[in-house]
Amino acid sequence: MQSEEENSIPAGWAKSVALLRLMRPSEMDVRPARHAGIGLDVYSQVTSPIRRATDLLAHFQIKAFLRGNTVPFSTANVENYLMDIGQGMKQIRGIENRTKRYWTLERLRQDEKEGNNFQKGVVVGYRSQDKLVIIVMLESYATQINARTLFALPLGTRVLLEILTAEPRSNNLKAFVRKRLQ
Repeated sequence: MQSEEENSIPAGWAKSVALLRLMRPSEMDVRPARHAGIGLDVYSQVTSPIRRATDLLAHFQIKAFLRGNTVPFSTANVENYLMDIGQGMKQIRGIENRTKRYWTLERLRQDEKEGNNFQKGVVVGYRSQDKLVIIVMLESYATQINARTLFALPLGTRVLLEILTAEPRSNNLKAFVRKRLQ
C-alpha cells in the first residue's frame, strides 16, 4: 500500500525512482525466503548458471538432490561461497557504477566542448533539506546527477540544466537549473 506522499509523485521518472528506493536489495541465503514483491512465502532464484556463480551452485545442489545423490556442498560451504561471492559482487557493482559515472561525465564534457552544455532532466529527489540541491534524471542518459537550484521544485518537474563543469578524471560535476520546462 502506498502512502499519500508516494501517491502525490507524478508518473514517470520520479515515480519509478521513488519505487526503486522502496525496494529491498536481493539477498543470497541458503534458505528460501519470502518475496513480498511477487507475494510468495517461499522463493529461491535460480536462473542461468552461465551468468551467475550463485546459480551454478544452486544447479549443482538441485541436480544432485533430484538424482538422489548427496548434495556436493554442505550448508556451511554454500554459506561461505555466498559470502565470498557477495563481497565480489559488491566490488563489481562499485566498479561498474564508477565506470558508468566516468563515461557519463566524459560525454557531458565532450558536449560542453562542442557548445552543448544544456541538458533536459526530471527532478527525482533531493540531496538537501531545503530542496535546493536536487537529484535530476538526465533524459538523454537515463542517469541521475545532482544539480543546484535557486528555488524548490516538486518531484517530477522537467528542468533545463546547464552543465557548468564535467571533469571525469576528478569525478567532478557541477550543474545548475536554468529553467523549469513544461
